[in-house]
Amino acid sequence: NHTTLKASGDGKNNTKTFTPGGGMVAWKCNLPFSNGSHSATSTCTIKDSTGATILKLSGPLTKSGSFTAKPGVTYTVTVNSGGAQGMPPLTAVCDISYYPPVAAITAPAQGVNVKGMMTVTAATSSNIKVTSAELCIGDVKTTVLTAAPYTFNVDTKTLKDGTHSLTVRVCDQFGNITISPAVSVTVDNTAPQMELVNPVPGKTTVEPVSIQVRAGDNIKLDRVEIYIDGVKKYTGTQAPFQYTWDSLWVAAGTHKIKAVAYDATGNSSSVETDAVLEHTILKVIGDGKNNTRTFTPGGGMVAWKCSLPFGIGSHSATSTCTIKDSTGATILKLSGPLTKSGSFMAKPGVTYTVTVNSGGAQGMPPAAATCEISYANSVSK
Repeated sequence: NHTTLKASGDGKNNTKTFTPGGGMVAWKCNLPFSNGSHSATSTCTIKDSTGATILKLSGPLTKSGSFTAKPGVTYTVTVNSGGAQGMPPLTAVCDISYYPPVAAITAPAQGVNVKGMMTVTAATSSNIKVTSAELCIGDVKTTVLTAAPYTFNVDTKTLKDGTHSLTVRVCDQFGNITISPAVSVTVDNTAPQMELVNPVPGKTTVEPVSIQVRAGDNIKLDRVEIYIDGVKKYTGTQAPFQYTWDSLWVAAGTHKIKAVAYDATGNSSSVETDAVLEHTILKVIGDGKNNTRTFTPGGGMVAWKCSLPFGIGSHSATSTCTIKDSTGATILKLSGPLTKSGSFMAKPGVTYTVTVNSGGAQGMPPAAATCEISYANSVSK
């Protein structure tokens, strides 16, 4: 990050001036003695603004070096190629390299997403005083700061959503200017768009509920979360956003379903609804004898969940569970030991009988056999 000046001899004196910002100035001279059909002495001199000689060289030679410049001092470099009248000049040159201020954006980082108030921090260094730092967003110049720290506060809501290029233009007291490398950021002040597709608000249901969410974002969607009664049940990062809620064993009544969508910048939006569960949970417990109960579901799916141990304490016994319809047809027949669950489709208005038998010898504690039934729109008997 420096400025290069070239002074070339043209058979006459070639003079250029430069004002570095202090610090090291490098020079590199190529001073030949002859060019084809003629010979001449080529020279290079560098002087400061007081006329003091900093460098004086005569060819032929190729040489490089450096000196420490004084801030704000103007220097003059003169290259003389000499040469006879009418003859082609020697190719004498002197290259000068000196350093303007250094600037870089240290925050935000390259490629990040931003929203709301954005803080832009710039770091500068120079051998002389930096007089100003100016933030540019794209081609638009914004705030100018005249003293460190160079921290700019930008309300990104004044910018369009999308990618923007940030640079800082730094100037020192002698007018040397540096523009920092660009940092690209993505402005995103728009929350995701979302819709709770299922369940329908207020819909009565007993079967497992498929909670379905449709979501999108103008920049990048990060994730969708689903909550039931305030408890997070699901996080998804790719569509389809869907969670199957096993509501069959949840207490009947009204339950809150909420979905929240987040974008990559942290913006969020949410939707919520009520799910009404209207079902009956019947529990049949084996007590060492046959325990029989009947139920009449309103059709649809009936879920069952059985725990049939083999024995308790000092005795063993086979526990069983059967479910039959009103014609005596067997819907389910299980023998322990096992723990199992499942479901079947009930016929509307048909009465079913569930029987749990824990078995066991007379006077012995029964095995803790149970069968739970969950069904819709029915009356337990």
